[in-house]
Amino acid sequence: MREFAVLAFRHPQARVQLPKGTREPGESPEETARREVFEEVGVVLSQPLVALGQWTCPDPASIWHVFVADAPPGLPPAWRHAPTGSDEERRHVFDVIWVQMGDALEVFHPLFHPVLGVMRTHLDHVGKTRASQS
Repeated sequence: MREFAVLAFRHPQARVQLPKGTREPGESPEETARREVFEEVGVVLSQPLVALGQWTCPDPASIWHVFVADAPPGLPPAWRHAPTGSDEERRHVFDVIWVQMGDALEVFHPLFHPVLGVMRTHLDHVGKTRASQS
């Protein structure tokens, strides 16, 4: 995440999405998050991830593990990335973008709204903590 922004990508057939994916055998949720971010947007997350919890997606039924991280330095405001995940994804090129949290509910498909709510709660807490430290 950037200061109050979320890293996302425009899928040519499925609108704006958060990086996400399926755990591989033997993989921890954090390892899955790092791999999926790399495969879908080309970013290596070497810094610590903050686990925010889980959300049960109703369709398709699955458990989403929600993480946030500080953005690596030097990322541009937008770029194009050829994903390296599934065969279906490899046929596409994604536009990778930053979405301001204030715009997120309008930009993302409603399926992502509960996860964005979890992220917003975290950001509100971080903002209050930073304000009390200054």
